Amino acid sequence: MKRSAIWLLAILALVAATLFVFSPAALHSRPPPIAQGEDWFHFEAASRKLTEVLQSKFPVGSRDDILKSILLDQGFRPEQKDKRKRTLVYEWGGLGCVESISVVWSSDELGALTHVEGSYHGACL
Repeated sequence: MKRSAIWLLAILALVAATLFVFSPAALHSRPPPIAQGEDWFHFEAASRKLTEVLQSKFPVGSRDDILKSILLDQGFRPEQKDKRKRTLVYEWGGLGCVESISVVWSSDELGALTHVEGSYHGACL
């Protein structure tokens, strides 16, 4: 009986450690600095507010390399599916829930922003 309990605890600890290590949000426990203080309970409202913040901080005509540099410094990472490299993602959470922010932008041939937009999503198991 005691041996079975020890094995069960060891297996549960191994599963929990594996989920933590391989979780995309393992490094982040809160939103990035650019999104601090937002109401993260309403996806649409948070997405609109995030877009407003992004457009204020990085207005049309700003250099896209500055946007990318600042967001990468805050822990964003390139979206793997984006071939044009114009989407950055930040994920956080824990205990079966993952929340994420995506920032998508377009720029002209000189690297000047023509559009920037943020979106927020979340999911729990």
